[in-house]
Amino acid sequence: MKNLFLLRHAKSSWSDPSTADFHRPLSKRGISNALSLSKYISEHQIIFDLILSSPSERTQATLDLIFTEKDFLSKIKFQEAIYHAEMSTL
Repeated sequence: MKNLFLLRHAKSSWSDPSTADFHRPLSKRGISNALSLSKYISEHQIIFDLILSSPSERTQATLDLIFTEKDFLSKIKFQEAIYHAEMSTL
């Protein structure tokens, strides 16, 4: 059976309001939450065949924290169309 997992980036930081949305980094809480999700995925041996992602900085940072193994990193495909996409586009 195939499974579909939908994940939003971890909590982003708003400490610098002049930062463009695309370049907004993760907050401390976001980093902590992403690491917790990484542990959960590892403990439950969840495997992904393909990971489609927005190329925004906070999304890439979330993925870097969650998928630390090279096997996962090679499965990530960044797609510009995902960034700010409407639900119907996704």
